[in-house]
Amino acid sequence: MTTLKRLREATGMNREDFARLTGVTLARLEKHEQGRHGISLEDAATYATYLSNALNRTPSKLLAELAQLPEESA
Repeated sequence: MTTLKRLREATGMNREDFARLTGVTLARLEKHEQGRHGISLEDAATYATYLSNALNRTPSKLLAELAQLPEESA
């Protein structure tokens, strides 16, 4: 299971609603969730913005997770 799919499912949203909310096509979202297409930084930022409110996490932490970047230590 990809990080994006795991995070989206944690919000309780289905693919169709999440795609509509983020403005990403359903086909593109499916490819991202299935790992068949890399997530651009722009798409990752869009996903992180919408996921942050639903998951009560900061967009920057979600963006790092979606882009598979190591988190900076404080």
